[in-house]
Amino acid sequence: MNCIKKLPWSAGKYIDTRKYYPQDRVFCDGSVFASLREQTGNKPSFTVNSDGTYTVAEGWMLLAPGNTESGSGVSDYNLLENRPSVNGYVLEGDQTAEELGLVGSRSVSAVVALTSVEYNSLKEKDPGTLYVITGGSGDED
Repeated sequence: MNCIKKLPWSAGKYIDTRKYYPQDRVFCDGSVFASLREQTGNKPSFTVNSDGTYTVAEGWMLLAPGNTESGSGVSDYNLLENRPSVNGYVLEGDQTAEELGLVGSRSVSAVVALTSVEYNSLKEKDPGTLYVITGGSGDED
């Protein structure tokens, strides 16, 4: 198994001579393990039993098994790293447009199509209007 460790303050390749603590998370071939106690030299691993249950190496808890069919992957989206975001808000759970910093559909009272020149020439922009910029700069013939 290829393993890396993830801590709240550091990350790196799994090293069996390093101490691992209960807050440590170790990712091995798509599976996620948590250390149950302070330990050294006990690499996390698991086997899939014939009844579909798991036997995990002593001292480790299996948080999310990888895809045992292909040997990689995580089955829980919330355990993924580098999840996509919108306007700086990480996509998780059931978020509304407002929670993502988007215009809520209930707050739009009108939709107006303008060129960028027309839009830029507006002295005031109505916050209840969704402006759709069409075409080019407006300078085209």
